[in-house]
Amino acid sequence: MWWHRRRRSAPEEAADIEQLKKDLRHAHDSVVVAKKRITGEDVKGGASLPVIYASSDGGSNCGNRSSGDAAGAGRVPMVAFLDLPEEEQKRLRAGNINDSVLIMRNKRATSGSGAAGENGGEAAVTYYQQQLERLKRSSDGGSSSSSGGAGEAAGQPRGRSSDGSESGKRMQFGAAQSLIAGDDFQHILRVLNTNVDGKQKVMYAITAIRGIGRRFSNLVCKKAEVDMAKRAGELSAEELEQLMTIVANPRQYKIPDWFLNRQKDHKDGRFGQITSSALETKLRDDLERLKKIRNHRGLRHYWGLRVKGQHTKTTGRRGKTGNSIAETAAQAESAAAKRDPFTAPRKARSGREDNYEEVLSLAYLFYEGQMAGDLPAWNRMLHGKPGGYKKSAHLTDGKDIGVDLAGGFYDAGDYLKCPHALAWTMANLAFSMMEFREAYTSSGNWDVAVRIVKWGADWLMKAHIKSGDAPEDNAFVGQISARPDHWYFGRPEHATNSRTTYIADKDRPGADLASEYAAAFAASAALFRGLGQDAYAAKLFKHAQQAYDFAKAYPLNWKTPNGVFQAYSSFWPDGYTAQMAWAAGWLCKYDGEFCDEAVAQFNGAISINNMKYGLGYDYDAVMPGVAALVVSIDLEPVAAVAMLYDYDAVMPGVAALVVSIDLEPVAAVAKLYLEGYVLAKWEDTSSKCPKESYANVCYTPKGLAYYSDWGTLRNTGNMMFLATIMGKYGDNAEAHICWARSQMRYITGTSTGKSYLIGYGPDQPKRPHHRQSACNVDYQEPCRKVENGTCCAGETGANCCNLDSFMSDAPAKIKVLGGLVGGPDQSDKFPDIRNDYQRSEVAMDFNAGFTGAAAGLAAFDAQRKTRTCSNHGTGVPACKKVPDYTQCGGLGDSRGNTDGLWPGYCCPAGQVCQPNNQYFWICKAAVPQ
Repeated sequence: MWWHRRRRSAPEEAADIEQLKKDLRHAHDSVVVAKKRITGEDVKGGASLPVIYASSDGGSNCGNRSSGDAAGAGRVPMVAFLDLPEEEQKRLRAGNINDSVLIMRNKRATSGSGAAGENGGEAAVTYYQQQLERLKRSSDGGSSSSSGGAGEAAGQPRGRSSDGSESGKRMQFGAAQSLIAGDDFQHILRVLNTNVDGKQKVMYAITAIRGIGRRFSNLVCKKAEVDMAKRAGELSAEELEQLMTIVANPRQYKIPDWFLNRQKDHKDGRFGQITSSALETKLRDDLERLKKIRNHRGLRHYWGLRVKGQHTKTTGRRGKTGNSIAETAAQAESAAAKRDPFTAPRKARSGREDNYEEVLSLAYLFYEGQMAGDLPAWNRMLHGKPGGYKKSAHLTDGKDIGVDLAGGFYDAGDYLKCPHALAWTMANLAFSMMEFREAYTSSGNWDVAVRIVKWGADWLMKAHIKSGDAPEDNAFVGQISARPDHWYFGRPEHATNSRTTYIADKDRPGADLASEYAAAFAASAALFRGLGQDAYAAKLFKHAQQAYDFAKAYPLNWKTPNGVFQAYSSFWPDGYTAQMAWAAGWLCKYDGEFCDEAVAQFNGAISINNMKYGLGYDYDAVMPGVAALVVSIDLEPVAAVAMLYDYDAVMPGVAALVVSIDLEPVAAVAKLYLEGYVLAKWEDTSSKCPKESYANVCYTPKGLAYYSDWGTLRNTGNMMFLATIMGKYGDNAEAHICWARSQMRYITGTSTGKSYLIGYGPDQPKRPHHRQSACNVDYQEPCRKVENGTCCAGETGANCCNLDSFMSDAPAKIKVLGGLVGGPDQSDKFPDIRNDYQRSEVAMDFNAGFTGAAAGLAAFDAQRKTRTCSNHGTGVPACKKVPDYTQCGGLGDSRGNTDGLWPGYCCPAGQVCQPNNQYFWICKAAVPQ
């Protein structure tokens, strides 16, 4: 059997795959693809494909191997078509292939002598061209191609094997079974973020997943009643799902506790089998716990000393005595005391650096608290869990239009569902996950974030209530409920008020709304494609295309019917152009074929006066988040620079996305725009408050970069996210990282003693504008309806869950963990009044950019890039010294200055920054006057 041969190593397999991809890109040299039906039989639908064999003399054999070839000396099977990745197969079929025969050079077949030696590859290519002609002739004549060489020498007729069967219908060599499987055979399975070899037997294949050994794999296969002799690539979707279900829930299938690799977890006391990336997370958590409790093993890990099981005697000690080891350890502890979180004073550490991973975790707790519908068991805010208060609610949403719209997220402190802001939030969360995955992984938030984005994307697909390739066949939910929910102050699970669904369709267009749908779909598709969920990603992208086509066909902003309260709307009549640029940019990120469209939309948006000004970045002002995506390589850089300098407030966020795609020369333009104009305005501490809101960025007395009166921390947090993006891609990265850090310190209260993030920092908000937070966590049924709310058994007056409780001065009874409130005024005053929706409300879009900023800062802190930041002002070091005769000012400034000394630069002692020519300034000795 073929699998009795020496198993090829992973590096050999990887090298072959890379070479195969290279050969496919150079088809004129290495690959000849023939459109041919073999013996009149369609090779699709599971029929076998012929395989080319190369002999030691440079010859080949196509089709069946005859009995005269039993020895088969020097013959090696060519790479099979179905061994290619699925994307390559699709690309080949979409090219010039109908029924696919793949003939290519096999580099391992050149190990013999003669033509297969030094020039074997070239001889093989020539031979395969001749073989192709044979295929054509033999097919036209009603026979299949056959072998040359040993088969003919033994007198076997062409196209026939020793038993007279036609070759080409199936292939075999000696007693070996086919290496070619049907189209349903999966050569690589993506399971638990791991590539599993489909050609291995099931039991051994899934041991490639970290945390699954042979014994556990054997038991799982038995529990799933899967034939262990079957290859992994032959598993059906149901069998694979059953295997993974057992892995995830071993105790439910009576796998004993002693068999599991995680017994009585220190945090939750659970037993389970930890696999994949969760294994690394648990190991890291365990080591951190050992360090914090000053366990001997934890200390040795911190000091970098070897621990038990790491050859401590043979290689770790080198003959040192116990006393000398103790002395070394004492010295290491003394040296580390100033910087170590558990040996140094806790207060000193917390005063310098925030715990960005904890902030990121809290942000996702807030999203779980905003979930609606039939809540899943993994939601950590479920009633009965620590800190939980959520119950399933609003399960009949969409009933008025005959569509199931349960699920999704509540928008803010009320119970409206607003896809406009939700879609923008989901796109930004996906953006931050793709840019700062390492921070999500190290903080243990990756799986949580994936679930949150999928929950949002799934609901948005439901809210795309009519879908079709023709624009007029599409309809989208624009908003669920209006004033009735604004005037309901009870718990969501007790709500009985009517909830009307307002839609956008061809009769009530909404290009701005549909574009946000398209952006969220495409961004989520890009994320899940990266996770190996190609089918789900393709489904999302299909919705994205349909939503975008609808927006193009009906270019108007969406409006609710007259007299109906609309929670989110585009301020400018032509504001939809910005959202279309945002959507086109994400389509370009997923599929390069849309980049020309992205360029057109970007250019169209920045040519409109209403899109030119503004420094904010939110659901309505999306241009700051998009510029990086929408400009293609066809855009002339000089023209682009001219546009950017002509129009002040052009898309900082779009620029960040374009930079992340790195489309040259657009990336350079985006960097110049973001760093030279937008971020330069936000990072300019010389602009002091008070100033007119929405037209300027000014600094409050305590250091907040203030832009908007309504939810100013929303815009600050969103711009912090863009600053971290430019901290990754920008030329002035240090300044952007330190500025984002300085604003984070303000928001968390680290620098001011006043936090605006619920659950973190000193003096947190006590009365957020959030209806359920004013209600009791626990209550007893029955609950009766009262005006604007409910009163349950034992509750009276302001102790009920109604308008009285909401308007009271009592602190919140429920802690809305992770909620970012609107923030202070321009003099740093925060009244902390529950009914102050401008400064005390929490909302999905308030947290969106802030969440990305927390992830970015966590990533930079792990890289120690925040350690050079100052704890004062913007945190940027006061002066960046440049060497003698080095540019320090003038044109070409990454901060956008057209002349003069660049901010933050200074020259060595005895030199000044002065003009060198018409283009730039340099540091040189002062010229006597």
